[in-house]
Amino acid sequence: MGHTNRAISDDERERRRLAWNRGLTGESAPPRRITTPGGCPEEQCGQTHTGPAPAGMTLIADQTGRGEHRAYCPGRCALYGEALADVRALP
Repeated sequence: MGHTNRAISDDERERRRLAWNRGLTGESAPPRRITTPGGCPEEQCGQTHTGPAPAGMTLIADQTGRGEHRAYCPGRCALYGEALADVRALP
């Protein structure tokens, strides 16, 4: 039995090209608010931040090269932030 090659139409090729991100184009959405473990009551915990860390907070550096750093409470929240940064850096 022979193998048949089916030509891919331009429409199918475009559908496949856009499928990887559900067809989204343009600017990225602003970073979402991170829900910290245990519902941390600190309003700044998990938020993007530029400059030095706020007093009593730990600044977790972005590893993706986008320059978004986030401030977390020390302890469990900071560990959670480090884990999120590691996951975001995965290829």
